[in-house]
Amino acid sequence: MEELTYACLIGFATLFFSTSVNKIRNLDSHFIMIKNYKIIPKKLIPFFLYTEITLEIIVGITLMLGLYQGLGIFIMIGLLSVYSLAISINLLKGNNNISCGCGGLVGDHKLSWKLVFRNLGFLAVAVWLYQFDHNWSLIESIIAGDAFSYEMLVMIFIVLGGILHSSVIKNVISIRRRAVELLK
Repeated sequence: MEELTYACLIGFATLFFSTSVNKIRNLDSHFIMIKNYKIIPKKLIPFFLYTEITLEIIVGITLMLGLYQGLGIFIMIGLLSVYSLAISINLLKGNNNISCGCGGLVGDHKLSWKLVFRNLGFLAVAVWLYQFDHNWSLIESIIAGDAFSYEMLVMIFIVLGGILHSSVIKNVISIRRRAVELLK
């Protein structure tokens, strides 16, 4: 069970790091995506934008390093809840022809109920993770001199390899689409 927990934590850490990096690299377009949701007053969008990115980085750091994991999971639950609520509000208003603004490993998609259900699945896993003792971590284990089990190392490499694989496949598909468009 510990290996599965580590895999989920590393997966979420990577997910939130990748989305925050994507949003930093595309700050102007993410600003417009938030504006298109038509929920936050325009004056507050910059505050929300920087707060959102900061919280995503905090989630990534706390989950990856294992420091204050309970806080990181709690923030992640809050972010996923806000994202799900914002998407649901726009879908109910009929405003579904905008990008979700997710970025990173999960990519950008038009708003749909599939995104809400995906986020609810992430929320279920996050709540499951929150129930565990948060006093253990990768960094704390290294500092304490605890040895990792072979199975745990294999699980970490499988998760990281899967993430890398999906990122490479996503880029290959994107390059292929661009090549097809250029050849037309």
